[in-house]
Order: sequence, then C-alpha cells, then structure tokens
Amino acid sequence: MQDWNARLMQAMPYAQAEQFLENLLDLPQSVQTLERDQARLSTHTEAFWEQLPAPAVLPPEAILVDQVDGKGVYMRPNETGGERGKKKMAILGAVYGIEAHVRTPAQVLEALFAESRAAPSVSRPTPLDKHVRACLKRDEADTTAPQNEEIFAWIAQQNALRDPDQSHRTVVLSDGQTSFWEATATHLPGEQVTEILDLLHACGYVWDAAKLLHPSQPQAAQAAAKGNLERLLNGQVGAVIERLRRAATTLDDTPAETLERIVGYFETHRHRMAYDLYLAEGLPIATGVIEGACRCLVKDRMERAGMRWVVAGAQTMLALRGITISGLWEDFIAVHIREDLRQLYGPAAANADSYQRIAA
Repeated sequence: MQDWNARLMQAMPYAQAEQFLENLLDLPQSVQTLERDQARLSTHTEAFWEQLPAPAVLPPEAILVDQVDGKGVYMRPNETGGERGKKKMAILGAVYGIEAHVRTPAQVLEALFAESRAAPSVSRPTPLDKHVRACLKRDEADTTAPQNEEIFAWIAQQNALRDPDQSHRTVVLSDGQTSFWEATATHLPGEQVTEILDLLHACGYVWDAAKLLHPSQPQAAQAAAKGNLERLLNGQVGAVIERLRRAATTLDDTPAETLERIVGYFETHRHRMAYDLYLAEGLPIATGVIEGACRCLVKDRMERAGMRWVVAGAQTMLALRGITISGLWEDFIAVHIREDLRQLYGPAAANADSYQRIAA
C-alpha cells in the first residue's frame, strides 16, 4: 500500500491520489497521513544511494559526465518572509557515462539556428547508467550550502563507483553560478576533470548582447548573435569579448553597463569555453540531460496550477522523484520493505525466504 501511495503521490497532488485510491479500494486515508508516510519514506533515500551497488565500470573510451543546474520551486509565503509568488532554488545533479561524439562547430551552429527540429543526421550515443538527484535544503542563514554539499558529495561518490581508478576523462557541465564551480573544485578535483560552461547558457548571453546592440532590428540581432556564436564555437572567445567591449562604448549608460556585465561573464568563464577543442574531442558541451531533469523531475509535478511548497515538503518530493527518474524505484521500495520488516520482526525477516513469507 505504501508503494502505491508513493507512486501516485509522485505523479499527482496528494488529495487527488487519496481520492483515487479510496475510489479504487474503498479505503479512505487522510491527506495528512499520506504526507507523513511520504516524508518518512524519503528519509530512507540517503541510505539507499549509499548502499546502491556500483553501476558497470565505464568502457575504456567512455567519458564520465557530471551535470549540475538549479531549478526554482514556488514557496508558500511563510517560507519567503510573507512574500507571495517567490521561488527557492533547488539543485539537481546528473551522472552518466557516454561515448565520445565528435562534431564540428558548423554542425552545432546549424542545429542552433535550424528553423525546425529535424532528426540528427548521425545517431548520438546513449547515456550509460544515468542517475539523477535533486535537493532543496537551507541552513539557519537560509543559504544553499547544505544542498550544494549533498549533491556534489553524491556526484563524487557516483564518480568513484563508475571510475574507481580515475582513468576516464571527466566532464563537469554547468551554467555560470559561482557556487557550483566552487563546489566542483572542492568535490571533483583532478587532472582528468574538464570544466565546461553550458553552451546554451552562453547562447543566452550572446542573444542578450545582440538585442542590446540592435534593439528594434530582429534580423540584425540574429545576424550578430549568429556571428558571435560562430566565433565562440571556433574558440575565438577573446575576439567576442573585444567586439562586445568596443560596442559598449557606443551605447548609453544603462545598456552599456549591461553589456559590460555580459563581457565580464565571458571573461570569467573563458577557460571553460574552448568549444572547438571540446567538439574535436567528442565531449558534450550542453546540459540537455539536466535540463530535461529540471522539467520532468521538478516542473511536471511541482509547478502545477496553484502549487506552493514548504522546504521540507519539496525536499520529500525531490528525493523520491530523483530515485524514480533514475529508474531505481523498484530497488528502493524493496529495500524499504525489507527494513520495515526487519524492524517489525527482527532477524527473522533478514533473509530473502523469510522476507517473502512475511510480506505475503
């Protein structure tokens, strides 16, 4: 019954799940009971990740990929000092292996500006043993330090399981958030680690600059954006910085200041923007996996009409949906049932035969 409850509550609002099961089984349950059970179940997720058997060791030529991103969750006013409609940022991490996939800057540029999404001309490699985890926690000062620590420590653990001798190239992909890169330096050091700024975040800044320079000329803005993206993809980050810095001198104060901030962003991350080299080596340069996780793990369940969360409730949902999205729910619920039986019946429930007999 707990399994059914948990599966349904990850897919639909608590009250809707409660009503569905009552109609199906003629078994009423209070929403408060369901919430408490869900919260209790989520406390087992940390131990589950720690004891999870290691995924298959990566093939010799595979790349180990770590992706990190943030996703806002709408909070109840009591979590935001009385302000309505505000979000708190959760952090999501993904770890997987993948074969190298060599591309050219021209191929990537064409895909970025394609008028329709056509099927790729060359099949892309499939991620290996992809696991995803999310966290929303705060300390007494309301900083994100606890959630960053939890996710990056988990990524480091996953890396050690998949690449125990640290012989594989490791790519860390993220946006420009400083705390993410600081945590990367702390938890994921090593000569084999390559930090890459997500290309799509860089694209956003390129487009912002183009619109500042051509505010009412969409075609000119597109041409400017395409030109600068082509330069970035060909490793000419310095040239883009110089062009934008010169252009800032032609603008009024406010747009010039905004353009200077964009230039500062590129300067800060230019050592993570050698896209021509990354493409030639077959490395991933965009955070598509974690962007997809932000959508299906967070948005699809937690951003429905009128939904507002408390931090503890959001963390419960994120912890459980991370396991489900990773394809590990059956393993997780089996471990949880075994632990419950062991607590109820002692050592008699510790082996598989007793577990099956008691569970029946």
